[in-house]
Amino acid sequence: MKRDVINKKSAHPMTKKRVIMTSVAFLLFAVYLIYNLIKLQIIGYDYYKNKVYEQITTTSTLKANRGNIYASDMKLLASTNTTWRIFVSTKDIKLFEREKGIDYTELICSNLS
Repeated sequence: MKRDVINKKSAHPMTKKRVIMTSVAFLLFAVYLIYNLIKLQIIGYDYYKNKVYEQITTTSTLKANRGNIYASDMKLLASTNTTWRIFVSTKDIKLFEREKGIDYTELICSNLS
């Protein structure tokens, strides 16, 4: 019995073209993704940082106090209290400290306590 010898010629030319075209398509897609990542994270950094600050900071008008409500025996039943939600950005504090050479840590701590 003779064994058939497999001809080790190069693959079919059409297969080579498909491999090359698929590789080029993946490469172009990878370049496109990397370009968009750079555009979003490096070039558009300031834009998106400002957008985040706009979303997390709000300004609102304080309404006038309505006063306290007392029972007939002058016990306090209800009162109106102003509440605040405070957000501290340590990254920005460190940046301002470097820029102006002022230590804000003690100033912030004394006003929050």
